[in-house]
Amino acid sequence: MNTFTIIRTEMLRQIRSYPFMITLALIIFMGYALVPTSDAGYTILHTGGVRGIYNSAWLSAMATVASATLLWLFGFYLLRSNISTDRQLNIGTLIVPSPYRNGHYLFTKALSNWLLLLMMHLALIFAFMAMQLVRRESIIINVWDYFAPFLFVIVPSFAVLAALTILFDVIPGLKGALGNFIYFFLWAALGAFSLEKYTWADVMGVQFIFSAIIADAKQHVPLADESFGFGYNEIGKLQTFVWDGITWTPDIIQSRLTWFVWAIGLFAVALLIFRRNSLLNRHAPAESKLGNPAVKPLLQQELTPGTMALSPLQGEKRYGLIPHIRVELKLMSKDFPRWWYIVTLVLIAGSLFLPYNELKDWMGLLLVWPIALWSQMATREKRYRMTALVTSSGPPLLQTISIWIAGLLATFALGIGVTLNTIMAGDWDFLLSWVVGMCFAPTLALLSGVISGTKNVFEVIYLLLWYMGPMQYESALDFYGLHLTSKLTWFYFLCTVVLLATALFLKKKQSNA
Repeated sequence: MNTFTIIRTEMLRQIRSYPFMITLALIIFMGYALVPTSDAGYTILHTGGVRGIYNSAWLSAMATVASATLLWLFGFYLLRSNISTDRQLNIGTLIVPSPYRNGHYLFTKALSNWLLLLMMHLALIFAFMAMQLVRRESIIINVWDYFAPFLFVIVPSFAVLAALTILFDVIPGLKGALGNFIYFFLWAALGAFSLEKYTWADVMGVQFIFSAIIADAKQHVPLADESFGFGYNEIGKLQTFVWDGITWTPDIIQSRLTWFVWAIGLFAVALLIFRRNSLLNRHAPAESKLGNPAVKPLLQQELTPGTMALSPLQGEKRYGLIPHIRVELKLMSKDFPRWWYIVTLVLIAGSLFLPYNELKDWMGLLLVWPIALWSQMATREKRYRMTALVTSSGPPLLQTISIWIAGLLATFALGIGVTLNTIMAGDWDFLLSWVVGMCFAPTLALLSGVISGTKNVFEVIYLLLWYMGPMQYESALDFYGLHLTSKLTWFYFLCTVVLLATALFLKKKQSNA
């Protein structure tokens, strides 16, 4: 099998998955939401208090910044588990004894991830081209203005990202939720360093784009300041100017292409760490029970004519909610190491005995600690290829309710310290918000698992909500109510009900498909 066929197979496997479709739908929505009308009252790319008209150069800059920041996050979580997927599917049993070299194997994985990332950015470019014609501030589409930043900023930037997807998947301690957690802060740190004008960390190209825009903006509008940012920003009347784009000099191109060196270096580190035998699924039985010498005599004895008999039927099947919940709790807590439980007990004890006036300032780790517990919900059957067996073993709604209740029980157990501390302090408003938040998080995990069947979708969504909500002061996304209690409690209670109803509906529909 040649390299082209392998890469094509890898890309088709990703393109046909639900997470890729969801990401592509988000990209198309971004193309619309990031280009508001002039009287919308908000802007996304704000530079010095002014905005360029929606021509090809400006929209290309918006696409570059949006893709460099958001796809660096969502793209990583979408593509980071290709090697782990081969292990789960037992493909490693074919790869390990084959003449397929380690470098060739990792190279095809990295190259397919890189091409998929570039494909997603191209989809965003075409969405912005369409929005340029819709907004009609400039109807002349300059193809070079769109594709020059793609070639000199996005292509080398995504090469580094593709190498990181491989590196995080071959380092043993970074393959799961811990790696997702560490990468989230790596992404946030790189973005913050870029905004603070640290050029050595500007792998995404954010600071490079903003600096070029600010320099031209001050020439057209002398009163423009040097502030810039990417995100929702409410404004009144916004002054516009014509931005003609970046002048691509050889020095600028060379500075951007040097990121390929970093990509090669990261790939080399991954190649040094990678061990071929790690592709073997250690949880799979080494020898089939039917082939076990100790079992063969028993099979031969049972298959002797006249000695085989069928067991009688034992009445009607009965399904109990409590046994299902007990099994889900066992499965949910099965694969965690001993140190995870020790840290959990320390967090529970700390949240119980910490002075109440200091409690909310130290709750950040407690709020994100159960993420590996929640992300399993409604994903195990697909991960272990047991969907058909699980679906036929009982009513799907009962199974889904059992998973949800098990998730709630685990969450309330982890949050018991905060709950008791709040009760002793008599802060009933926060207690209600805290309980609603503990219901909201596992319900969101349940819906994410039902829709995608993978852990990564919930982990990236929750990390974003956690960082932009409870970790910020008076944020509308503070679903735990750390800083906004009564204002949002009933809204997130309603969201929890809607999420649960949607999960049950989709699970029922999947079982009937």
